[in-house]
Amino acid sequence: MEFLIGVDVGGTFTDGVVVDEKGNLNIFKVPTTNKNPSVGFMNCLKKASEFYQVPFKDFLSRTHKLCWGTTIATNALIQGKVARTGLITTKGHRDALPIARISREYLDIDLQVEKPPSLIPRHMIEEIIERVDYKGSVITPINMDSVEKAVDSLISKGAQAIAVCLLWSFKNPGHEKKVKEAIQKKNSNIFISVSHEIAPVIGEYERAATVTMNASLGPVIEKEIATVARELKANGLRSPLLLM
Repeated sequence: MEFLIGVDVGGTFTDGVVVDEKGNLNIFKVPTTNKNPSVGFMNCLKKASEFYQVPFKDFLSRTHKLCWGTTIATNALIQGKVARTGLITTKGHRDALPIARISREYLDIDLQVEKPPSLIPRHMIEEIIERVDYKGSVITPINMDSVEKAVDSLISKGAQAIAVCLLWSFKNPGHEKKVKEAIQKKNSNIFISVSHEIAPVIGEYERAATVTMNASLGPVIEKEIATVARELKANGLRSPLLLM
């Protein structure tokens, strides 16, 4: 018998839904372990395996799909428990992220408008010399000296993760790829997130915000997920762990 499983980790309870190959659906509930949500997640799976009277390793080996619904990322953002992150962008566009999408009609007019704080402080944003136009044509070739300087600066400031968002990179990602390679050569352990891989869409602020959030959450989430994925694999899970 094969199983499809979804487990949602809430603030109080961890709920699991299991569907077998015959279409039978069963629901399981265990207390959430707030200090380590992965414990409650595993407890829910073990409760399900006991219900089906299948050894835990056999239960996981027969699981065709396993999805983990978690608010780890949301909680980390709200609580500010994210990695120290730097951003590398095109020269002249250092303030795109701090300015955000505040409409022009409010600037210097509505004194009650309160901008949310920038995802990262301005001193953690570095510019490099390069420029690609809206067609993907290179207007200004990438200056690798400026890249080296930007990367060295962010690392010296204690960046645990670096986001890269260059103008029109979703049309031509060549420059972003070179920046990524330069960061990896400097520090292979640093978490890197580049916009053409994460959000290849128009909208400089939207791409910058998305890639910055991904970078700041990467080291936090990666450790948690990797631990659970290893434990599941060691206990027989063959399919990849899916996240929501």
